[in-house]
Amino acid sequence: MLRGTEILANEELKEYALEDHKVDVKITELFRNRIFLKSFGIVIFIGILIQAIGFNSISFYLQTILESTKTSVKPEVASVIIGIIQLVASVCTTLVTDRFGRKPILSTTLVGMTVGMIGLGVFFKLKDSGPISGAMNFLPIVSLILVVFGYSAGVGSLVWVLTAELFEDSARGIGICLSSVLSYISLFLMTKYFEQMVTAIGPAVTYWIFSVNGVIFTLFILFCIPETKGKSFSEIQIALGAKDRNIAEEKTKC
Repeated sequence: MLRGTEILANEELKEYALEDHKVDVKITELFRNRIFLKSFGIVIFIGILIQAIGFNSISFYLQTILESTKTSVKPEVASVIIGIIQLVASVCTTLVTDRFGRKPILSTTLVGMTVGMIGLGVFFKLKDSGPISGAMNFLPIVSLILVVFGYSAGVGSLVWVLTAELFEDSARGIGICLSSVLSYISLFLMTKYFEQMVTAIGPAVTYWIFSVNGVIFTLFILFCIPETKGKSFSEIQIALGAKDRNIAEEKTKC
């Protein structure tokens, strides 16, 4: 259960029951709502950072990356292993989300992704310097596993739940729709220019840039986003900066 307990879920259902869902939501009025703007800004930044950490760019070019490493592990085998890792990571997130909350899981898995990106950068830097031998041949595989597990267990599984919880019910559709469009534009740009970026600055620097973006994303999660686990909508709005007595007024404006 996303809200943690049945009592909290029932409280939020009562809040929704009190709202007039027949009232049309005007976009112009939404963008005068301070809390909506703050939620919208957070979600936009999340959508851009999801692409900036590089997972989707790597996943689309996974076969090419594995072939370029020239390791003893066949790309086909590695792809199957990574698919299994994604499945296991998603199951693990389902089991621990209610226990640890959104922010601890997201920040921890982002740290794992950052370490994986650093590892990929180190491997390609060493590869440019000379032949790779011994255990270092497995560094890209281990790094990719960290990246895939971290993404699937964190950002890939929880970020859409988190963003939905930041919006008031009547504004949720508009907020998520607009932020999703911007996120997919970022995805298009990252995947389109990934190969050109690798060619221009080299794979090592590219992965290190992704790791820096991972650090930025982690700090953003820790310091700019409220924890939503086990909280009602009103509590989330207060965490975003709304005054308790003004929540009803903010809803009315929407």
